[in-house]
Formats: sequence, C-alpha cells, structure tokens
Amino acid sequence: MKLKELLKQGHAYGTMLSELYVPNIMRVFKACGFDYVIIDCEHGYFDFTEVANLLSVARGYDLPTLIRLSKTDREFVLKYLDMGANGFLLSNTDTPEQIAELVRLSKYLPEGRRGISLQRAHTDYEPGEIKEYLLQANRDTVILAQIESSKAVANSREIAAVPGVDGMMIGPNDLALDMNMLGENDAPEIAAAYEEVIGAFREAGKYCGLISSNIAFLKKWESKGMQLLNWNSEIGMLLNEGKRGVGGLQGK
Repeated sequence: MKLKELLKQGHAYGTMLSELYVPNIMRVFKACGFDYVIIDCEHGYFDFTEVANLLSVARGYDLPTLIRLSKTDREFVLKYLDMGANGFLLSNTDTPEQIAELVRLSKYLPEGRRGISLQRAHTDYEPGEIKEYLLQANRDTVILAQIESSKAVANSREIAAVPGVDGMMIGPNDLALDMNMLGENDAPEIAAAYEEVIGAFREAGKYCGLISSNIAFLKKWESKGMQLLNWNSEIGMLLNEGKRGVGGLQGK
C-alpha cells in the first residue's frame, strides 16, 4: 500500500535503516510489521548500487521506502526516484526555499521539472500511458521536511505552505541541541516548539511526524497529533536485543 494511503487511514509506523547493507533486511522490516522505512543517506554511507538493491527488495514486498537526504542535488534526487524510492525526507529544512527546490526536482511538469526516463525500476519498466503515469507519480511521491532547528520552527508555516510538501518530521536531538537543551526533550520550551510545528502543518492539511527510539515519547506525541512515527533503527534494535540477551546469559 502507498504511504499516503496509509496516512489517510490514520497512522504509519516506520523505522530507519542507518548503515547495515543486506538487501533482505527490507524483508525483515516487512516481517516486523513496519509500514515504511527511511534509508538514511544523510549520516549513512550507502552507495547508489546498495540503495538500488534495497529499493528493489522493498518494492517487491510492497514496503514504502523514503530516502533521507542531506541536501537537494539533482543527480541524487533523480537517481533515487528512478531506482524506485517513494520520496524523500530532507534533513535540516530551515526555509521554504529549500523544500520547494526538492519538490521542483522530484515532480514532473506541471508541478516540477523532474527529468523523464521511463524504462526504469520506478515504472517496473512498463509505465503504461505516459501522461497518466506522470500524474500518478506526482500524486504518489512523498516530500517531507525534517524540522531540526529554531529557525525551522519559526518558518514552519511557510514550509508547510509549499505546494507539493506532504508533511514534516521533527528530529528531536538536533532541535534540542539547537535550542541548547540536549537531553531535555520533555522541557516545556521544546514541547512548545513541537506544538507550534504541529499546528502549522495541521493547519495546512499536512502530516506531522517524529523520529525517536523512545516508544513512550512517540506515543505521547502521537496522542497530540503526530501520524508519521519513526522508531529506532536496525543498529538500535541490534544493540538493544544484543545487550538484553547477553545480560540474560550473565544472569543480570
């Protein structure tokens, strides 16, 4: 099912692929029950071939997959979409101009200027009627802004108003660090920033999300209007379960 369809039904629960490259990990995520995955190409060091293989498996198992970008670059945007990515999360989105450029490169005319190459993985090599395919691709491609600074919070209404932007996800650690409150995610000042961003995007009729390894924290903000929740990563899961297992063997 497409990610936008899932969100229309209520909520979507995902995770982050941070650095382990095994294509079948996408099958593992699907078996876990995740609704979507974000491949981290901001901090992660995946190359094009690795991302293409991961996306191929994800598409084969109907697992929507987004790419987290560190910047808007035509070469990367075009290649990831042609590989079959379902959209993007743009890190450090501070201004509406940044996310508007990503929309421009991600959408076909008349909504943007995405280059056309249709005998590719993103069409399963059979696009069908071309004009209808281009319209459908524009409808399906997901564009999210990652809110990680006080400047982004202040600009949240302008960011939310950009045509083609579907929503946002808050990066809690970077936002807290920018506010000089790292480790204080439950502080009133941070909660107020979250509320401001949620209000801005909900007023624009767009989705709100959050990235965290803390389930209680995610559920708290889900109750306040977050629909797009991203929990942990493959590294976090491996570390947590590994430590639990070793502790159990040691009788701790």
